[in-house]
Amino acid sequence: MTHERHATTTPSSPEAASREHAAVYDAWARLNDHNPHALALFDRAYCGHYDSVAAWAGDVVASTELGEVLAQQIPHWIAKHLFLDYQGLAREWTDNREVHIEPDPAGGVWVFDLRARLL
Repeated sequence: MTHERHATTTPSSPEAASREHAAVYDAWARLNDHNPHALALFDRAYCGHYDSVAAWAGDVVASTELGEVLAQQIPHWIAKHLFLDYQGLAREWTDNREVHIEPDPAGGVWVFDLRARLL
């Protein structure tokens, strides 16, 4: 599972950006009981801020070639009826402890790749 960071909002000022970064870093620190090794892995683990868990999972899928493969392999008259459960996909990844979804008090969610701690 690879994905890019995605900003759903642009901070209005450098101060706002600094506050936003501090809040997400604090969430990572709490998640890891302030473990220095884990704190050093923040840049690897932080996947970004998203409007919702489903939006994040959709971005992960969009970063793959799945859409292109489906377009080539599945007839249009069938493909238009297919549905990918992004919420369910994200739930599976969180249940498997591959990612952690942290609600942002200001709205949306922060996504952390827990596999970064295994490095």
